[in-house]
Amino acid sequence: MEESLIAAYQNLQGFDDNQKFSSWILRIAHNKTVDYIKKKKPKLAGDELEDVKDDKKLFEELEIERENKKELYKAIGKLELKYREVIVLYFFEEKSYEEISDILRITTNNVGVILNRAKEKLKRYYEKE
Repeated sequence: MEESLIAAYQNLQGFDDNQKFSSWILRIAHNKTVDYIKKKKPKLAGDELEDVKDDKKLFEELEIERENKKELYKAIGKLELKYREVIVLYFFEEKSYEEISDILRITTNNVGVILNRAKEKLKRYYEKE
């Protein structure tokens, strides 16, 4: 995170006013993350998710929810990086196709293709399990 902000500050003169600032900064963070993954190859951990605490839910429901999240993150973690990136940006970061296109430097049509392929891969993963 810190490295992304430093890189953004150092490259502020390279910011294109025609782009969204959030897309530009996320592109820098994306690049730094990819560099980190290439160096460290960390695993996605489902345990890092915080469980939603709702007094009305029983403990068993919370446990099922936690296990489902772990399984989802496990499935996402098995995807190739290009699929994982689009899934995370679209579903978790709630970015539009256009924003994802700017961040990943791919066409909006390609965002849709990759997203559909990623969902198919996740679907096949769950059908096997």
